[in-house]
Amino acid sequence: MIISNGMILLGITGHPSAGKDTVADYLVKKHGFTYISTSDLVRDEIKRLNLGEPTRDLMYQVAINLRGTEGSDVLIRKAIEKTFETARLALGGIRAVAEAAAIKTRGGKIVVVATPLEVRFARARVGDPKTLAEFKAQEDREAQNSDPVASSINDIVAEADFTLLNDGSIEKLE
Repeated sequence: MIISNGMILLGITGHPSAGKDTVADYLVKKHGFTYISTSDLVRDEIKRLNLGEPTRDLMYQVAINLRGTEGSDVLIRKAIEKTFETARLALGGIRAVAEAAAIKTRGGKIVVVATPLEVRFARARVGDPKTLAEFKAQEDREAQNSDPVASSINDIVAEADFTLLNDGSIEKLE
């Protein structure tokens, strides 16, 4: 799990509203990790390009465009470059198989936060779909894809090193 510069690297993935940020917060507070969400890097790109409000659909398209033009592991490379001197790095929002592979190639591990659909829907954020059916349809779009620059969370889950079940309280998750 230690990459060439001595960094401990973890990639955190899971379906929408699974608790990835909660796991990252725990790693930051209890174990001294630095946390970068690839979603934040995509939001930065949206702002840089002046594309407007970073909706989930826009973020999805911008991430695909970035991976397609700058390489399928671009978000991982940018995050690591941003935190080169960090001893412990947790990267959240790992959605493409190539991103997970880039983490593993660098000696990192992939952690999946697994949470039942109904629990995740109850935790949904402002701007997320309003019905369970819409929430599921959005998830399905990101769950499986053969395009290496698109989201394919199910493929990453299948190759993950660790799975954390998040079906209860924060205390239970910790």
